[in-house]
Amino acid sequence: YISITTLLRDQNAQIIRTSYEGIRVPQESLRVWKRTVENEDGPETTESLVGVYCRIGIEAWFKPVTVLYQGEDYYLVAADPTAMGDGMSEKQTELYTLRAGDEVVVTAKDL
Repeated sequence: YISITTLLRDQNAQIIRTSYEGIRVPQESLRVWKRTVENEDGPETTESLVGVYCRIGIEAWFKPVTVLYQGEDYYLVAADPTAMGDGMSEKQTELYTLRAGDEVVVTAKDL
């Protein structure tokens, strides 16, 4: 009778329809950085970059990201070093790339 009894059990299942892959950061760490860019036509425009500040040595460096998913208290992001502009060297691109294990600044003043 045990084999018949086990068929009567009720089991819950969760179907995953979409999955995301990235770096999880706290919502408080996401910042918007505004910069002025000169156009070839002459007038200047203001661009907004989304990113996080990371501690490198004793300095805080802004690393641009793309938000992939928003959870209750976190964002799932992907590094976007190309947002800083063209003409960067390979070493500069490395500095502006967010990696797993980077120390993200959550709260600060005057970054």
